[in-house]
Amino acid sequence: MSTSSSLSTPQTQLEAAIAVIRDRFLAGIDDQLLFLDDLLGRIEAGDQPEACLRKISDAAHKIRGVAATLGFATLGKFAELIELRSEATLRSPPNPQALSDLLPYLHAFLDHLDSLRTTSKA
Repeated sequence: MSTSSSLSTPQTQLEAAIAVIRDRFLAGIDDQLLFLDDLLGRIEAGDQPEACLRKISDAAHKIRGVAATLGFATLGKFAELIELRSEATLRSPPNPQALSDLLPYLHAFLDHLDSLRTTSKA
């Protein structure tokens, strides 16, 4: 029996598994940013804004679900805000002003994701 495996506890195994998932999450931020930035650009251009906002809401929901577990509490709060505001906008009658009011939050969300990407590569 090796010493390292005998010293491994369920807690350290869990922490190691979470670290692997966290690293994978950080490695995927570039793709997330490209995807979300494209959707945001399409919204701003008026290209199927409701469909794009639905995709942003879905992505925010997924991010919200894992962010706190991976140690990204602020990202989780941003994702929650984006998800809830997006859903509220989608439930209301089409309103260009409501969509316009959401844009600064979407930009802030992307900026925060970008800061995590930059920090993780430093």
